[in-house]
Amino acid sequence: AWAAHAHWLLGHDAAAVASSAEAVERARAAGHPYSLTIALAYAGVTHQMRDDRPALWTAVTELHALCDRYGFAYYREWALVLGGWARGG
Repeated sequence: AWAAHAHWLLGHDAAAVASSAEAVERARAAGHPYSLTIALAYAGVTHQMRDDRPALWTAVTELHALCDRYGFAYYREWALVLGGWARGG
């Protein structure tokens, strides 16, 4: 999940998107809700840095639902902040 940020900071936009998507896919395949939560949170930040609001909104929507379902308070706050940014706030 964190590698996406490094790719983006180095100017490798396509690699950032691919790395972020791979992290989400791996976490989803593992069937581990907390790993998926982390992957979605960092995917959201990656999409925010890229100014890709639709992709951010998709990640945040799932992130928020996971956090509510499993009580992941810390990343729920991330979802609120990123969601507010995606809505233009």
